[in-house]
Amino acid sequence: MKEPIILFDLDGTMVDYDNAIKRDYYFYKNPNDPHYSHENKKISHLRKLIDLIRCKNGWWLKLTKNKLGFDIYNIAIEIGYKPTILSKAPRNCPNAYTEKYLWVKENIGDIDVIISPNKTIVDGLVLVDDYPKFVDPWLNEHPDGIAILPKNENNDGYSHQRAIIYDGSNITEVKCMLISHIQKNNIVDVNVCGNHYFLEPTIKFKWISKMVLISGGNNFQRVKRLHQWWVDKNTGNGEWIIVDGLDEKYL
Repeated sequence: MKEPIILFDLDGTMVDYDNAIKRDYYFYKNPNDPHYSHENKKISHLRKLIDLIRCKNGWWLKLTKNKLGFDIYNIAIEIGYKPTILSKAPRNCPNAYTEKYLWVKENIGDIDVIISPNKTIVDGLVLVDDYPKFVDPWLNEHPDGIAILPKNENNDGYSHQRAIIYDGSNITEVKCMLISHIQKNNIVDVNVCGNHYFLEPTIKFKWISKMVLISGGNNFQRVKRLHQWWVDKNTGNGEWIIVDGLDEKYL
């Protein structure tokens, strides 16, 4: 049975890296240099400028929190996941390694921190990372894992069947994805999700029959779906919701 490890990236996920690097880039750049973008930053002399900014002592320590990342972090803790920080650091900026570690201790607390140039070697149930360049290889290496990407320009238009983009408006979808995944892995008894909770004894399968056309004739398809009884903490009202998708089909 796997531990319920959820891996959190730092830059662009838990940390508001993009706004900080853009701010300093526009402060130091020459008037004729182009606007900051993920394409332009590959230009040689701009790459050097960005490295000079990031390698300045104390730069990483001053970065602010990214709300989207902390939204996911708090939900994961509530559900029962065990968080671990998984981040890369510029190889030519030795201070980044220490400062990232110190930032985590100051802003998150006493949790494990892994700094690795290759994120695929680290196992977990979930990866929370804003950058598809790192998400895709990790999902390929961990076929039972899922990913959550805090929304930014890095992942605009990104899609993967085992990943979801969190933009601040779909928190319920993120919660249910995390709950469903931890249950499928038989990790812990989950009993809290935001303003709702579900009662374990009320788990049941409901049969839904619908008319389908098969080989020119009518037939019924029975779809078995997992439902749970969810109760609103504020009102006490309850309803059956689909926790898992299609479980079994019978014709």
